[in-house]
Amino acid sequence: MEINVAQQSSEWFDLRARFCITSSRFGDAVGVGKGKPWHFFLAHIEQNADDDYMEDNSCLQHGIAMEKVIGEAYGMLTGHKTRESGIWVPKDGMLKGLVAASPDAIVCDPDTMFPVGLCEFKAPVYKIYSDGIPRHYMAQIQGQMAITNLPWCDFMAVCTKTREITLQRVFFHKGYWQHMSTLLYTFCLAVQESRKLNMKDITSVQFHAFEEIKKWTGSEKIQGEEEIVVENLLHNKTPYLCGPSEVMFTYDVLLGVKEVDLSIDEAHQEDTISQIDQEIEDREVEREMITLDY
Repeated sequence: MEINVAQQSSEWFDLRARFCITSSRFGDAVGVGKGKPWHFFLAHIEQNADDDYMEDNSCLQHGIAMEKVIGEAYGMLTGHKTRESGIWVPKDGMLKGLVAASPDAIVCDPDTMFPVGLCEFKAPVYKIYSDGIPRHYMAQIQGQMAITNLPWCDFMAVCTKTREITLQRVFFHKGYWQHMSTLLYTFCLAVQESRKLNMKDITSVQFHAFEEIKKWTGSEKIQGEEEIVVENLLHNKTPYLCGPSEVMFTYDVLLGVKEVDLSIDEAHQEDTISQIDQEIEDREVEREMITLDY
């Protein structure tokens, strides 16, 4: 179920804070993130559920600043119509009322505007993900698909330092999510219990969820992790990049660095960019309407 609220707005932050954890930190909670789950748990509750507490502020701001640019490039490479996402929550199940997700964009059917997939955009500062999608991002993506009940998510990463772009489609894996959701439920029980206690008492209180999280080493494999299907959507024909839209673009054109090279499929490229410009205007209007509706 989607709650219409503009991303990065005060309402958006307030709503996210009501849940035990959001999808951007699923990986840290279940042990495929940047440290041990117990250490993350302690920092998470101490920071009052601030999902971004471990992010370097400059890296975080870079990612936020790049999100719109990457979204526009995604539209050019795929030809897909997207819209901004609100906050999604589970309709039912054991995680109802405990977790939430806010994908970067929703991919819509061009005729009905019905959601058909998701987008997740990343802007690594120093280098692209050469070893594939990082495990903590995979946990985030699978969680988003489970909560929105959508079958795939397009993961697009842009590194401006190395001038590299990746675009991959990740498909939902039910077995992976079933295992991860059980771990998340334990984590959420621990968060709920912690809200009844003083911070100084948490490390000494004997509570089953606390004890379980302490056992997680942070190196366990999640069932089904190696079976997740990931499809590459980008084809490089140096110096051009080509995606499902079958239109070739240079890196500079995609990122808005230079004027369009009209020698490459002139009419089609002009039409594609004009269409993207119109969709950007439509999204600005849509964002204002969503804010007013909320």
